[in-house]
Amino acid sequence: MTWPVDWWLRSEMRLLGQKQVRAVAFDLFCIAQGEDPVGTLPTDERLLARLVGETLEQWQRLMWQDLHPLTGWELCRCEGAGVLYYHPKCLEIAQEAHSGHGAA
Repeated sequence: MTWPVDWWLRSEMRLLGQKQVRAVAFDLFCIAQGEDPVGTLPTDERLLARLVGETLEQWQRLMWQDLHPLTGWELCRCEGAGVLYYHPKCLEIAQEAHSGHGAA
């Protein structure tokens, strides 16, 4: 995965999010690159909490923040996988990795 450094440094998440939320959000971007379909995340909050190493209670506390770990993620229907989360930038990262180009 080529990380879009310029985008991240100027992102609302990095500039305004609490440190723990930013760390979990970054982990989600990394985790999504290894999911199937690539660039997606499950919608079950128990799975999301487990994926980032938080208890369900800790995950829910993070999700109550104005900027939370899933800020910018949207629901999408994926053939054969059901409804999952995706983030437009995460999808761009995955597409650029697949095409052999670096992320912008």
